[in-house]
Amino acid sequence: MKIAFDIDGVLTDIEKFQLEYGSKFFKKKYNRDVYDVNGYGIKEVFNCTNQQEIKFWIKNTFKYMNTVKPRINTDTTIKKLHKEDNQIFIISSRAKTSENSILGLLMRKLVIHWLKQNNIIYDEIIFCSVENSSTDKFNICRKYEIDIMVEDKKENIQEISKIIPTLCFATKNNQECTGKNIYRVNNYDEIYVKVNEIKQRVNNSFVVLNSKQRANLNTNEMLSYYKNLRDYYLNLPYDDLLAEEKKKNELRLIKRLQAIFNFVYNPINLNSKKLSDYHGVIFAANHLHAFDPLVLMSNGVADFRLLAKQELQQQKIGRLFEYINSIFVDKDDQFSGEIARNELIKTLLHGNNIMTFPEGTRNKTQNLLLPFRYGTVAIAQITGAPIIPCALNNDYHFRGGHLFVNIGDELYVHPTDSLTDANQRLKNEILQLLLEIKENENRVKTKIK
Repeated sequence: MKIAFDIDGVLTDIEKFQLEYGSKFFKKKYNRDVYDVNGYGIKEVFNCTNQQEIKFWIKNTFKYMNTVKPRINTDTTIKKLHKEDNQIFIISSRAKTSENSILGLLMRKLVIHWLKQNNIIYDEIIFCSVENSSTDKFNICRKYEIDIMVEDKKENIQEISKIIPTLCFATKNNQECTGKNIYRVNNYDEIYVKVNEIKQRVNNSFVVLNSKQRANLNTNEMLSYYKNLRDYYLNLPYDDLLAEEKKKNELRLIKRLQAIFNFVYNPINLNSKKLSDYHGVIFAANHLHAFDPLVLMSNGVADFRLLAKQELQQQKIGRLFEYINSIFVDKDDQFSGEIARNELIKTLLHGNNIMTFPEGTRNKTQNLLLPFRYGTVAIAQITGAPIIPCALNNDYHFRGGHLFVNIGDELYVHPTDSLTDANQRLKNEILQLLLEIKENENRVKTKIK
């Protein structure tokens, strides 16, 4: 099949860039706030003139083209589609790229450089005008016999969908864009699945069931369903070589961190279990401090992906979490949660560890534990990976010797288990480990007295 991708809004999240840099630019220069957060392009978002829009892009074009990264899994999904004998086309109406001028040539070279720099492969790239993008893209799809187009602009989607299936990459601006031949997608895993659904044109393709549908399955059907579900996730794009390269970088950093952290805080493991002995597991711990992942690292966890709040990316420690290949999630965004969950599941099924905090946020109360979310046990049920319960305190004092780690026994969640019961088992296990830590804290205090 011939599959075509737009760039701005599909390969990149241009909405995010426009809101972040546009807010600063228009507030400082014109004392103007966002006018329509759901608008398309700078002009609609900030209700500005053509001249003001041009001034914004003169200031920010090179920043956008040099710093913006592709959406999560863009390169791996396109690479996988290409390996499966699909031809990949890039069809873009980015400003100036269709012009027959020195500036046009420069803009085209910058686009090609960005694609190469971000490992996005393609068979052919075609540039068209901004003013007539709907008509131009329609004609290009017809001329090159494109089978599927991935697009975000409403007008383009409506026009192209008249002749071929069009995947509408969900944005704030196209929320109501629906119709015949239009398929809404929220991430690149969904693009991959939808492309293959269209490609295969069969009615019996695997369907992910919701909790009510799963409840109606008998034991044999449930076991078969989870086996097929794991195969479904294993077939989603995942770059093993890239994951291995990131793991090497992570290991180099963690070895240094372990030595520094152990010297500064002198954490104590209350049992002989070494976290480095585990592979393809879920480390699940209570959450009291931003350094909690570092405590687990210091006790031997040198191979894991951490689920972290998106807000951390704005903080200094966020750079560390980015370097160790963390998965960031916006807990107020359903689609962000789905992307994160898919990444965690694929990581486990490919034999790597993940780290989660079932409480979902730091516990700043007097209670030993906050209510547990269901994500950890749900992922364990889907993947069959064991959960390693871990308990921590937060006695961070220089060479204090009171910073404890306690590690429990493997906990499995089978396909027929109730997630409510499994979640309670996990919570009880971590609570028991915490109580053991409390006993040791009391012994230390008694000795000091």
